[in-house]
Amino acid sequence: MRCHRLRPTAAARRTRAGRDAAPDTDLRRAEAVLARAGHRRPPGRPLGVWLHDLHAAGTADVADLLPLVPLHNRVRFGPADDAERRRLAEGVGAWVRRS
Repeated sequence: MRCHRLRPTAAARRTRAGRDAAPDTDLRRAEAVLARAGHRRPPGRPLGVWLHDLHAAGTADVADLLPLVPLHNRVRFGPADDAERRRLAEGVGAWVRRS
């Protein structure tokens, strides 16, 4: 009897790697702006914890992003309505324009 090893599909590999596990939100735009300014998020560091670290250290003006973290998590992982998505997009957009 022969055993065949099944190879995971590309979608399964992406999910395991963390991509496609949950949809990204507009807060990733702010993360990209911060990364370009030299504030890269360490691998595995939760976005909210990382923003709190930056705020506490005073190395980046992220105070306006902190209240958006729960919205980001809600849009990403939980049921979020269009108004919440719009509020997140507007808040991040305003922060990006000021940065």
